[in-house]
Amino acid sequence: MNMRFNGLKPALYALAMILAPVAKVQAIVIVDSGIDTVTRHYAIDSNTSELSYSSGVLNFDENGNLTSQPTQAGSLAGTFDVEFLHYWWTYQQGGEDPGNQDIYLYTSDWLRFVNPQLTTSGLPNDFQFPGFYSSVFGFSAFFGSNGACSQPLSPDSSCSGTNTGAVSALNGQLLGDKIVFDGHQPTTPTQFTGGYLYHIEASPVPIPNLIWPFVALLAGWTRKNLRKHTYPLSATSC
Repeated sequence: MNMRFNGLKPALYALAMILAPVAKVQAIVIVDSGIDTVTRHYAIDSNTSELSYSSGVLNFDENGNLTSQPTQAGSLAGTFDVEFLHYWWTYQQGGEDPGNQDIYLYTSDWLRFVNPQLTTSGLPNDFQFPGFYSSVFGFSAFFGSNGACSQPLSPDSSCSGTNTGAVSALNGQLLGDKIVFDGHQPTTPTQFTGGYLYHIEASPVPIPNLIWPFVALLAGWTRKNLRKHTYPLSATSC
């Protein structure tokens, strides 16, 4: 099987599970906040999606050469939901003149896979569909992991977490009405080799009459937020 992994290497995820202190930034005062959510139902295209498993067990052959167990290829089918999450905060800078404070808008866009209903065959039964947050960049590309700081953070917070085990991760794109992503999942937190590799392509079900790309969703969210807040927005951060 020719696994497409978009340049991600399993070794990159030998980082860590979660020791993630989130600190508050004292100079920022949150005025208001909210989350706008859109959920869509997707069906996996089993003809173009791929899933494989490697035990990661290394052995020495009779000549003393290091060898690994062969990769097992399996099939993957089913459905899942995607939550598209648009986080927003309005805030003031704590060091500004109290009588003349501007209000700023900060936004952060994420997605998350939920409610998977999967069928797999030919592989061990411990594959888990990714359920962690993925950050969305440029309205279409996304990347996520179950690492320490892969989570939405308000502008008055920062994360300095470190990882202490193998990390699951994925990257992907929203391509018109389709969602396509590749990822790696270790079978245990201490497994730095082996595990699952997957390439998944899925389409919305039912197929709507008009497919809104993610950029259109963001445009709608932005318009709604600007109408909601009547004070001047002197800066926007993304």
